[in-house]
Amino acid sequence: VAGPADVAVRGLRTGGGRLGAGPSLAFDVAGNLWAAYFAPNIIARYTPADLGASGDVTPAVQITVVPIGILLEDIAIDDEGGIWFTGIAGEIHRLSPAQITVSGSVMASTLLSPAGLRYAASLAFYPPYKLPRP
Repeated sequence: VAGPADVAVRGLRTGGGRLGAGPSLAFDVAGNLWAAYFAPNIIARYTPADLGASGDVTPAVQITVVPIGILLEDIAIDDEGGIWFTGIAGEIHRLSPAQITVSGSVMASTLLSPAGLRYAASLAFYPPYKLPRP
């Protein structure tokens, strides 16, 4: 596509400052956009209203994943609304729907650690959600 984006949103941290660039993105069944930011280890939720126009947005839900060594790389959302993410070498983690309703720090637990995984760069679930088109 040669033209500019329809909407350009820059995420801001609660309390000020930018969330960062180049996040991993995933949509949930409600049309919320979830973004994982590597440097601050934050997963943020952008509602459809947040994405209605270009500009700076401070997402109402910003989850800091601890310990900081997790190193968020990529995210995917399962059919229950849980967020799975890759982290340090050989580990895949999940936050339950109950853990992602409000801002704050959340302790990540390792759910999968398959032998030889190394760094997983991408996650996906099949079948994908069929989101309504705007």
